[in-house]
Amino acid sequence: MTSHLSDAILVCEDGRFFHHNGFDSQAIRSSIRDNLLRGKFIRGGSTVSMQLAKNLYLRREKTVSRKLQEAALTLLLEQSFTKNEIMELYLNVVELGPGIYGVGEASQFYFGTTPAALSPAQALYLASILPNPKVMHFAADGRVSAGWLKQVRRLLTIAHSR
Repeated sequence: MTSHLSDAILVCEDGRFFHHNGFDSQAIRSSIRDNLLRGKFIRGGSTVSMQLAKNLYLRREKTVSRKLQEAALTLLLEQSFTKNEIMELYLNVVELGPGIYGVGEASQFYFGTTPAALSPAQALYLASILPNPKVMHFAADGRVSAGWLKQVRRLLTIAHSR
């Protein structure tokens, strides 16, 4: 697997992944603030570890009990695996399109290649769709839409600066 994938996840999903214990208190606080300001749920504060716990073990419903289970499972994952192992597991189970799970399947579906051969832009495209992987960002001709291409270019700039 190319390192571009984990770098892309850090840019798009969890920039402090290697520096927290499974919970990013700054992201959680920002999420709560933003959701309260908008008066509705617009974004979460989940880390890669939290998302992995949810993807591996839990149903999708949003309840307090499920969030508590997610927290306990996140602690177990963080105690049982290295950060690199957690990232690898995450990349192999995450949903990257309707019925598309893991970067192996997604790399083949979107780009006709393997995860090891993905370019930085391709890796950032995959990471950029994670918040809503069921939405396709393609124009009628099959190319990435102009708006989403602009988003990927913005992410490339962020990745390059880091």
